[in-house]
Amino acid sequence: MPIWGETDRGLNWRRVLPPALAVVAVACVGYLVYSCAGRSNPNVVTTSEQEDFLFSQLDSPDPLTRASAVRAIAQPNKPRALAAVRKRLEDEDGRVVAAACEALAGLDDRESVDTILSLMGSQSLATVVGAIEALAVFREQRAVTPLLGLLRSPRAALRLPAIVALG
Repeated sequence: MPIWGETDRGLNWRRVLPPALAVVAVACVGYLVYSCAGRSNPNVVTTSEQEDFLFSQLDSPDPLTRASAVRAIAQPNKPRALAAVRKRLEDEDGRVVAAACEALAGLDDRESVDTILSLMGSQSLATVVGAIEALAVFREQRAVTPLLGLLRSPRAALRLPAIVALG
């Protein structure tokens, strides 16, 4: 006795495939709704365990892990996060400092502008580019002179970000 969709010559794919695809489509849509719906902001850390884990990653020996943790914890109305991100402006790796600059700009932390301005003289390309991008967001008048100075920099990788920051 043949099973549903089966003939003497094998499966009748024209009969089996449409319902099978419908089941897969419903499963995909269900997963999408389950995983995304109900989250007003999927990038926000929600539990204290998640937050503690991310804060522990700020001390990782891997600079990319530290930079990612800085980006992840930078959330408005979180004083603990703001202090931790500000501390990363003193990190030894330029990528972490750049992530901290960009995160502070995203948080509109104007108290950090002076520190970010002081990073413009760093030897690390990543640090200077991060500072430039942060100053572009802040639109601080005090940043215009250092940004104009970068237009004459022998480091070509700094000139374009400075032009963009100057608008």
